[in-house]
Amino acid sequence: MREKEKDSQSFCAKLAVMISVLMLILVMIATGSKIVYAADNAKATTNNDSGDTVTSPKKIISVVYDDSGSMAGERWTYANYSLQTLTSLLNTQDELYVTYMSDPSDAKKISLTDIQDSVDKIRDKEDSHNTPEESIDTAVGKLESIKGTDATTQYWLIIMTDGAINEMSNESELQKKIDSVKNKKMDNGSSMYIDYLGMGDAWNIKADEANGLYSFKATDDKILDVMKALANQISGRIEVDSSNITQVDKKTVKVHSELPLYSLSVLSQESDAKVLSAKAENELDVERNISLNATDLKNGIKKEKMF
Repeated sequence: MREKEKDSQSFCAKLAVMISVLMLILVMIATGSKIVYAADNAKATTNNDSGDTVTSPKKIISVVYDDSGSMAGERWTYANYSLQTLTSLLNTQDELYVTYMSDPSDAKKISLTDIQDSVDKIRDKEDSHNTPEESIDTAVGKLESIKGTDATTQYWLIIMTDGAINEMSNESELQKKIDSVKNKKMDNGSSMYIDYLGMGDAWNIKADEANGLYSFKATDDKILDVMKALANQISGRIEVDSSNITQVDKKTVKVHSELPLYSLSVLSQESDAKVLSAKAENELDVERNISLNATDLKNGIKKEKMF
């Protein structure tokens, strides 16, 4: 998280809120966890008279993840932590696939049922090879292979790389490759969205947001900021302004939202806080607490703030 976004809540640096209440009380207690997300509901009953049920659109996400040798160091740490964060913000109904460039023919499905186990496996990733074009084909092919008729389902292709792509001589070839699949119609009739994140010396890609192609450029220390924006974009979350967050006591935080929302995600940065309970008019379920940590990765650089 950016330093300027930290407020007086020592264990709540950022809150992203989506719950059908105007006021929340969170009770938190210190544990051995390093960073915690909580209450990420995909379905809830609204508090209107009709008792309608609202659901979050299903997201199918296919990530091309650069784990080449040039990523070793700070870049590896920031990118790994960012992928952990994206994973933890998704709903259990979503689908996440990651094609590591070290294994370009395999789009690995990341379990969103046991997210803690998935986050741990992402953290322990250490392979380091090349950046083959095949990995992009694999990721696109995975999205194309998933059939469905629900027109609200969203398909996302995310490409994260820090350099040139093998088999391509310049960035115009990569642009042509990505342009060939932008606005691609999926099985349910919706169009594919594409997020390209170029890190460090990576080739630049021209955005075409009208056709669902978004391009981002990030230096090492800005990867987290960009990935946070991507996670919000894909998950559909908004961020609650710090002026709407007050710390009641050492274990309790109050959150106010003017919007009718349906689930709550709490990011406790540089802390071992854990969400124990949440309530508005009634008690709310705490679905999960997830610990993220990238302080000591095998191919990364030790960053004490990456927890």
